[in-house]
Amino acid sequence: MENTNEMTIIFDSYSSNEAFARVAVAPFMTSLNPTVEEVAEGILRVANSNMVRAIRVMTVERGIDPRKFVLLPYGGAGALHAVELARTLDIGTVVIPIAPGNFSAFGLLVAPIRYDEVCTYHKHEKDVSFDHMEEKFEKLEAEARKEMARDGVSESSVSFERKIDIRYFGQAYELTISVPNSPVNQLVWDKLVNDFSDAHERSYGFKKNDPMELVSLRLSVVGEMDKSNLYSKGEISKELPKPEEIRKAYFMGEWLDTAVYKRDALKAGNSFIGPAIIEETGATSVVGPGDKVTVDERMNLVVKIANHETGKMEALEEN
Repeated sequence: MENTNEMTIIFDSYSSNEAFARVAVAPFMTSLNPTVEEVAEGILRVANSNMVRAIRVMTVERGIDPRKFVLLPYGGAGALHAVELARTLDIGTVVIPIAPGNFSAFGLLVAPIRYDEVCTYHKHEKDVSFDHMEEKFEKLEAEARKEMARDGVSESSVSFERKIDIRYFGQAYELTISVPNSPVNQLVWDKLVNDFSDAHERSYGFKKNDPMELVSLRLSVVGEMDKSNLYSKGEISKELPKPEEIRKAYFMGEWLDTAVYKRDALKAGNSFIGPAIIEETGATSVVGPGDKVTVDERMNLVVKIANHETGKMEALEEN
């Protein structure tokens, strides 16, 4: 075999590899002579800022206030960043599921079976026939039932959700509005009109008294899978296990003594205050100083953000 100048370095995420981290950060040093820690923290802030921006695109820019939600991270790095993202977005609670690094694969195995049916129904509101619309929905339901039967889903486990694509007459875009899963009548129509007007105002900042037109009828059918044995409750204990170690970790410009826990050693009912690091196969969860972690009965890590206040989003939007 010919000689080459290549080599492979494999190492894990523990503190014994701090030297490797310092080598990785060194090329980013500038004439301003920041410390290695300051550069690393800056890199982390840039990464978090990009993720915050992506969340804002999916929420704030669609008229949704993220402060009203819980943040649920998954993926190998999700739990590493989630608490700081929540702090920036002024989200008060983070829920970290079991094995977040495998969360998508787990979801694929246990998720309900779903089909989405759609048919074109382009009509001005004055041309709408309730009976004809109901007939179209019933045809969609019949097709969906066949799909579920082919997948072996029992009739009792199937549920339906009706939706209608609707817009103001002449618009080039529409909104999808849920309607009751009941025979179409005047009450259903009135609710559709009111819900569309409210949704249009939330999304675009205004609503009108203009006539409306329908574009499509939609039906979502969901077949629930048997999950009776999936979510066993964890053993409840108030006695917190001893940390695997106390490690120096860098938070907000200073090194702090940080408790490091193995996640599989934690039990339902355990509670502790950050800073803390929770390690498990496939993911690492980082909890900031003052944040409170509680392990719930399903073994999720529920993190309450320290000094959670409302109003931060306004400042974030201005920037």
